[in-house]
Amino acid sequence: MAVVSSLFDIPVRSDTAFVGEIGLLGEIRPVKALEKRVSEAKRMGFSRVVTPSTIKKIKGKKVSGARNVSANGITQVMCENLLEAINS
Repeated sequence: MAVVSSLFDIPVRSDTAFVGEIGLLGEIRPVKALEKRVSEAKRMGFSRVVTPSTIKKIKGKKVSGARNVSANGITQVMCENLLEAINS
């Protein structure tokens, strides 16, 4: 994300963390221990986290078709690819 931000001169919000793996075609893939990583981001002072949209459970609750989910003081923005993440 930092490379894309720098290349296209698009600033990334300072309160946003990114969790996930980026594929060669720009898709954002899930990683292990997502909830732990989100809670660590919150502990570090971030208020938003961009995550892969393939994740359907947040804190044990099923989320279907949601894009922005707020829970426990942090907003989780779900994106399928880099373009969505940049525009979020």
